[in-house]
Order: sequence, then C-alpha cells, then structure tokens
Amino acid sequence: MKIFKPRTPEPLPTGAKIQVYFASDRHRQPKALPALADALAAIDQEKVRLNAIIETGRGLSAKDKLRKSIAAITVAQNESYQAYTNAVARSDLSTAELTRSRHSTHNAERRRLQIELQRVEAADAAQTELNQLMRSLTEGGPL
Repeated sequence: MKIFKPRTPEPLPTGAKIQVYFASDRHRQPKALPALADALAAIDQEKVRLNAIIETGRGLSAKDKLRKSIAAITVAQNESYQAYTNAVARSDLSTAELTRSRHSTHNAERRRLQIELQRVEAADAAQTELNQLMRSLTEGGPL
C-alpha cells in the first residue's frame, strides 16, 4: 500500500505570482509616498523659516570684523581688570571705581558683539541650508 501518491500541480492562473516568505527575511512594507501638496507646503514652510533667519543677519558686520573687535575688547577688558586689582591693592578707591566701570563697559560691549556674531553665524548657516534645499529640489535628489 502506498501512503503518498504524487500529483502534478495545477497550473497558475494568468498573472498570478508565487511569493515565498522565509522567517529569516526582513520583509518591509513599501513606504507610502507623501502627497505632493503636503510636500510642497512643507518645503514652503521651511523656506519661510530659513529666510526669516537670514533676514535677521542682514546688515550686520562681517564675522571676521566682529571676531577682531571681540578680541580687542577682551584684551582691553583684561587690562582694565588688572588695573582695577592693582588699584584695590594700593587702596586707591577712586581709580579702582573708574577702572571697574571701564571693565563693566567693556564687558557689556563684548557681550553685544558676541550676540551679533551668533546672529551672523545663524544667518550664514540658514543660507547654506536654504541653498542645499534649493539645490536638491532642482537636481531632483533626496531632501
């Protein structure tokens, strides 16, 4: 007595596919493409955001000029602090008060220039990012 009787397989209908999944395969669903209108709206929002950052940097001094100014003010600030400590050591209170106020003025100016430098650097970074975005759009590459 035969236990197994082989049969020929039935032919597949036209257009049908055989798909075999193995446990070791990493099956992924294909990503749904974003709607074109949503993608264009997101690009427009990003352009507006970057242009706003760029506008805050317009009219400000160049980065190199700001860095040189900050370095010069830092040197002057250190000198005024040294003069202040010398005046305090000599117990010359009028000179100490004058040099302390000069030191405070230098400190405020240095902070102002550092904030301006940060704005310029942020505007430059936004301009670079906007250029990359526009280049990728014109080349049709990934965003």
